[in-house]
Amino acid sequence: IRDAQESRGLGDVYNRQVKELTLDEKVSEINRTDKKILIVGGHPASNQKIENMLDNVTLTSSDKFDDNLIWNNDFVFVNASFINHHTFYKVDTLTGKAGMKFDYLNGSNVDNIIDKIYKTICGEV
Repeated sequence: IRDAQESRGLGDVYNRQVKELTLDEKVSEINRTDKKILIVGGHPASNQKIENMLDNVTLTSSDKFDDNLIWNNDFVFVNASFINHHTFYKVDTLTGKAGMKFDYLNGSNVDNIIDKIYKTICGEV
């Protein structure tokens, strides 16, 4: 099988080690893009950690959401675990009017949140 893979040029694909970026490397890559990020919802403790890690992030809760935030950011994320329905529908409507899409975050695990933001912004899906 190996000879057949190598003859078709597949040997490198199967033998290559894919290096997963560390959390700090993902944060650096996100910050390097200079893209403005809005996160609506989220657990206060997780949001505080994310705010300390990312340079161009705005975090807001459902009760402090301002419609103008949508228009001032490049990427919008909604943490579905920590947002009320009214704010969710508002974000959905406003991003549509702005010609934008939003993406979902779930939970309060900072590593998972950063990973999702990294994959969305840096194009690794």
